[in-house]
Amino acid sequence: MNALSIPFQAGSGREQTIPLQRYLPPVPADMAGSWAQTAFPPGAWLLDPLGASPTLALEAARAGFRVLVASNNPILTLTLEVLAAAPQEADFQSVLAEIAATRRGEDRLENQLRALYLTPCPVCNEMVPVQSFLWRSGEGQPFGRLMRCSRCSAEGEYPISAYDLDHLEPPGNAAMHRARAAERVRLGDEEPREAVEAALKAYLNRPLYVLSTLINRLEGLGLPPERRQLMYALLATTCDEGNALWGLSLIHI
Repeated sequence: MNALSIPFQAGSGREQTIPLQRYLPPVPADMAGSWAQTAFPPGAWLLDPLGASPTLALEAARAGFRVLVASNNPILTLTLEVLAAAPQEADFQSVLAEIAATRRGEDRLENQLRALYLTPCPVCNEMVPVQSFLWRSGEGQPFGRLMRCSRCSAEGEYPISAYDLDHLEPPGNAAMHRARAAERVRLGDEEPREAVEAALKAYLNRPLYVLSTLINRLEGLGLPPERRQLMYALLATTCDEGNALWGLSLIHI
């Protein structure tokens, strides 16, 4: 496991990107801070009554204003709190290493989850981590894989192998994993089970198993609140990137 690309480390100006940005209202770079500096005295309190995008509050705060945000979206609240704390990459790496080092049986959790995404190199037969499986819309199995072999340097797109097809499904009962995930998502009677199950269909069985395993393990670690928040931030991004609606497979549809 690694965290080489940390979307929760905000940049500034036109280089700024934030997690889940494609779902948020488009906000021109530096708009909020520049406008506030022309409209209000330095250090004034500003109220964001909608909390529609963390970018607005972050830019205003960066411009020297105090900001109060009303937010009823827990994901946006998490994003804003983490970005406002300005964590470093080492902070994310540390909490990720802690959960990766936990053990299931006689092996590290990291090794068990990595093993789910190993593929044989078509040139030297070395088992290497797959970069991406390639799917076509409506088909029940991937048709290809992207990989790079550290042993023989084979790199690129290759046909799916028999080993990959034999290991498409995670350990255990996939239907049971989905049922447990659906129960965790439901908040009392607010979310109909049918709606939750429909949303979970955006995930293939293997990534859903990995995400559920990580969430369950995180809740059992007893991390301090600030470190738990960092891990939830990483998981929020992973949940977005791990579904079947985005990614390299889209270019083959």
